Amino acid sequence: MPAPSVPRGGRAFVLAAALAFSLTGPVPSATAGALRPVAVTTQTGEPAAASATVTLVTGDTVTVTTAPDGRTSFAAEPAPGTEASFHTESTPSGDTYVIPDSAGEGLAEGRLDRELFNVTRLVADGRDDAGGDTLPLIVDYAGSAVARSTLTARAAAAPGVERHSVLPSLGATAVAVDKGELSDFYRDVLDGPKAVIHPDRKYGDSDPGHYGTGVSSTTYTYRRDGQELPAAQLFAPQEAEYRIDQTVRRRTTALETLGTRTDTSYTFRSKAPGAGDTATGCTEVFGAGHPCAVLPVIFIDYDLALDGANSAPAGRVLPVRIGTHRTDGYRGAAVTGVRVEASYDDGITWSTATEPHVRRDGTATTVLHRAPADAKAVTLRVTAWDRAGNRTRQTIVRAFALRG
Repeated sequence: MPAPSVPRGGRAFVLAAALAFSLTGPVPSATAGALRPVAVTTQTGEPAAASATVTLVTGDTVTVTTAPDGRTSFAAEPAPGTEASFHTESTPSGDTYVIPDSAGEGLAEGRLDRELFNVTRLVADGRDDAGGDTLPLIVDYAGSAVARSTLTARAAAAPGVERHSVLPSLGATAVAVDKGELSDFYRDVLDGPKAVIHPDRKYGDSDPGHYGTGVSSTTYTYRRDGQELPAAQLFAPQEAEYRIDQTVRRRTTALETLGTRTDTSYTFRSKAPGAGDTATGCTEVFGAGHPCAVLPVIFIDYDLALDGANSAPAGRVLPVRIGTHRTDGYRGAAVTGVRVEASYDDGITWSTATEPHVRRDGTATTVLHRAPADAKAVTLRVTAWDRAGNRTRQTIVRAFALRG
């Protein structure tokens, strides 16, 4: 599947009276109001801890240390010849963002992608300093077409760029920047023509050997009993119905036309945790002493018989296996219903697949009917629910292609 919007293993908690929800990116949580300092905590006499060092786009470095008991800590150092202060943000999935305070303006203006500071993901993607001397980035010039010659000239003039590949139709350039010159590159881009710096993200499917790169943006809205609220004010002590809407928009090219947009609505009943409440995974993400509870959010997984180009044969029925899962520690109602719908005109009209039987493990298999003869791609809309009224609906525009 192209660019899945909800990764396997996603988790959702409510922390104190604020939201901490892990989808494709961080959502403000109680930690955002009183951010923990960056520090390494080790004890003399312990076995050797594993560590990795990451160079951020600003040129600052972060050392990630994992102790033998599984605890992870972070130590940040300013780029040579500079001074900097830092703060951290954590997500329930275990990702930690170490953000230089100097990057605040660029983040607020939308010129820096927050994922640039996701040190957990950088290490997992092999982009720590042991993984190479360059950092792959995408520089996006306002999302409009830019002449190839202009992009080439800008890349050639930017400090530290060792390799580049221009994307004229996107108005963007993929670059590999020498980590020793990142601070100069960072300042050069932010001081130049309006541009946004993104990590050179990996997109993929259920096969870990399949991946690609691209640029996407994610937005959220939050509602309690139908009223839209900021994330930090979402949860109340009394039980209520909550809805979180997530929209992921992916930039495409003439060669990359799938997975253009994903809309997901998570509806569930919950409340803010009480003093002393905790759940599996809370301490490792937020530390001890924070009231925390599992949210009854339903996550959706996909398994389709597609080829390496994310396409299926046209004119045939297509089996679709849907999986659902919950955050570790969830003890509520099981998923009892799944509905799968398909559209062949990018969501204008819909047809419902054969009603699936939901197994005890939350999986369901159905069959998509034969597509119209002129259909080129399939948009999927999947809804899953349980007896308690918790429900998730996810729409993937152009989820996969049809081949003749």
